[in-house]
Amino acid sequence: AFGKYRTLNLGFGFDRLQNVLWRLDHGEMDDTVPKLVVMMIGTNNNYESGNARRNSAEEIAEGIVACSRRVLAKAPHAHLALFAIFPRGESPNESRDNNERANAIVKKLVEDDPRITFVDIGERFIGKDGKISKSLMGDFLHPTTAGYSLWVEALNPLIKRYVGK
Repeated sequence: AFGKYRTLNLGFGFDRLQNVLWRLDHGEMDDTVPKLVVMMIGTNNNYESGNARRNSAEEIAEGIVACSRRVLAKAPHAHLALFAIFPRGESPNESRDNNERANAIVKKLVEDDPRITFVDIGERFIGKDGKISKSLMGDFLHPTTAGYSLWVEALNPLIKRYVGK
């Protein structure tokens, strides 16, 4: 979908917000001059592991905003397309609710920043029955090719606006 653009993918599996902040503070994005930065992060903080506790919606929102501010400090001439955390879990559940609360907080915290466009496409993944289709997220967390197509569709107008071509 983006083959004609010069891109840099800084997405790392299992990263939590604190990992992204560390990467940004230790050279990630140094010597780059992006026109547009696309970020969707936070869902991993809504999961408890042997190494980290599950974070509250408020903590997740605080981390997302901190990552956003750090990215814009590293790339002051860039625009940030900040995507809301995608829904997770086949049916409505506590994790999905926590992500939705975090998204609502983030939206309010960044809405006055002209360098950030907050985009929430979560509803596109959810059917009328409240469930996520396996065709869009095979494991109910990671988009399939069809799920990524929804993301591309939402991203294309921002690319045209901020990158051109």
